Amino acid sequence: MVKYILTPTQMDAVNAKGEHILVKGIPGSGKTTVLLTKLQNIVEEDTTANILFITFNNTLQKYIKESLQNDLEEELQIELDKLNVEVYTYHKWAAKMLHKLRMYKDPVEKDTFSTFFKELKGTHRFYTDKKYQSFVEEEIAWIKEKGIKTFDEYKDIRRTGRGTALQANDRKIVYTILEAWNSYLNAKSLYMWQDYANVVNDNINLVNKNFKYDYIFIDEAQDLSQIQLITLRKVARKGIVVAADLGQKIYKTDFTWLSVGIKVQGGRTKKLSGAFRSTKEIMDLANSLLKHDSTLNPEDIEQEYDAEESGLIPGVLNADSYKFETELVAKLIKDIQAQTKADGWEPTIGVLLFESHRLDGWRKSLYYSNIQSEIIRDQYGSALTTGVKLLTMHGAKGLEFDYVIISGLNDRFPSLRNRLEDEITHTIDINRRLLYVSMTRAKENVYLTYKGKPSRYIEELDKNLYRFEVQ
Repeated sequence: MVKYILTPTQMDAVNAKGEHILVKGIPGSGKTTVLLTKLQNIVEEDTTANILFITFNNTLQKYIKESLQNDLEEELQIELDKLNVEVYTYHKWAAKMLHKLRMYKDPVEKDTFSTFFKELKGTHRFYTDKKYQSFVEEEIAWIKEKGIKTFDEYKDIRRTGRGTALQANDRKIVYTILEAWNSYLNAKSLYMWQDYANVVNDNINLVNKNFKYDYIFIDEAQDLSQIQLITLRKVARKGIVVAADLGQKIYKTDFTWLSVGIKVQGGRTKKLSGAFRSTKEIMDLANSLLKHDSTLNPEDIEQEYDAEESGLIPGVLNADSYKFETELVAKLIKDIQAQTKADGWEPTIGVLLFESHRLDGWRKSLYYSNIQSEIIRDQYGSALTTGVKLLTMHGAKGLEFDYVIISGLNDRFPSLRNRLEDEITHTIDINRRLLYVSMTRAKENVYLTYKGKPSRYIEELDKNLYRFEVQ
């Protein structure tokens, strides 16, 4: 038995039998807990089982490994590295597979497509208007994420998740650019990130039984692509368990469970009720934001939580400048630490920013205010220890903190520069969900801060659900 005390719906999901199981639920409903418990129960029955656990990012990979290690040692007196259990992000797992298949290539650098695109010649607007560069790059990524191999497949496929409708001639130009891009990558012996899954899938017949797994667990599955999920299904021998929530989808992936061959009908989908991380006040405020999402159906916006878990009123704080915003956050941290110390405990405080390159500057600013903080980035830092943690909003996905402070929410978030008019709505929706996910990392309370004018998302929040302060 593992240490978690489970609710009836969580226990039902843990005990669910079947080759394919889908676990759905809002932030804090216990999806990851269900996956970890189910995994540990399998290990308790069979310590030789080959298991793969796929996480969303490097930070969450480390968090899951630490959690598993602690639980297995405490409850089963088993060391994780003595088991056949692997914890990877999808890209790290795919890179490992490609190394084994002797087909590995380095991933392309961020600006390589821009260099390639500038060299293209043509009269179509995709060539002559630089605003279309990100549009074309995202369309190429989408084609690869769908596993499309020919123009005939692409020209007739229904395109979802994009404002701009592509006509037949537009699609022909995109595919011509894709073919030129593939030749460019081959000449330099590079892959796009999306190529990793395609190469694994194309060579799946070379993956022998030693490369396959008895069970595969996938957390945050809504942000994986169609081709990634297909490859994972193909290397699962006995079962695959996925956890997903459309409200937390922060990447432009596009798939249905049917399209990836994961059968979740007929009792194979388990919906968790309740939210056990965040208070009612936090969830109310987060849901008031998510209601503005144009892509979600009302049933996708779950609003079930433990109404008895009431707490503090969330805060929205406005500062005149960046300097004042960092000072405001420093004061807020000190107030939280003083109050929790008086109550006899030390909290985890997550300070979340949108841009990774700002983390070091914020760490210095907090240091000058006599606040020690730790940056959580990739494999560095731990979300399990107490103290102040600095990380990106993307990096916080799947983690939790006692208190969360989300800073930099001014009118330049989200950035819509160089976005086509028809793409703006989708960009706004994606980043709204990112903020929703960030807010729901908090257990005790959440604070949103900005300098100058507020982000459109601050304006979307229900003003009756937070306390507003101007510093």
